[in-house]
Amino acid sequence: MFNGGFDFTTETQDPLYNPWIDIAWCIVVDPPIGDLFCLWNGAGLLAVPDSTLESITCAPPDISSYEFEVAPTLGMAYVMRTGDGVYLKFAVREFEPYVGLVIEYYVQKDGTNNLRDDVIVTVRAATWGRVKALYR
Repeated sequence: MFNGGFDFTTETQDPLYNPWIDIAWCIVVDPPIGDLFCLWNGAGLLAVPDSTLESITCAPPDISSYEFEVAPTLGMAYVMRTGDGVYLKFAVREFEPYVGLVIEYYVQKDGTNNLRDDVIVTVRAATWGRVKALYR
């Protein structure tokens, strides 16, 4: 099941599949894998265990260690590179499996992998699932 996608370059959320999205929240029921972040268009995601958003100051430029499907984990911090070459960091702030999730994200739009809080340009939250459906 596809629960909507998000494009970090334009900061646009879409409840339906569109080919321009960077990341989607998917639920795989057969086989019963469960919730996944699914990456699109050459984007890659790297979980950074035992880190906070504040402690992440740069994204690894070698994306060979980045993944294309990652299970969301409450409180986990992630680094991402979009297919457009934009780097960002985000954390899962709320998560109820199969129901909804909220992420807090910071996007570096200058093309560098510098994710220090004093130079990053955007901070927002994106909500997928039940809560987002209330605003349609």
